[in-house]
Amino acid sequence: MTLDLLDSEGHVRRLSDIRAEVIDRVLVANRWNISATAAALGMGRSTIYRRYQALKRQLPDEE
Repeated sequence: MTLDLLDSEGHVRRLSDIRAEVIDRVLVANRWNISATAAALGMGRSTIYRRYQALKRQLPDEE
């Protein structure tokens, strides 16, 4: 997985944006399996839920 650290204007992206992108990509790679994603990222399942809630996003099964 490669991430762009710079935005389209050449400025460094915010860490929170990069973190959200990483979680998104790993969730998709794990077919939205929260446990597998949490294990792959070395964080707890509740952290995934909390970060998504903070971003005002919903996981697919919560729609």
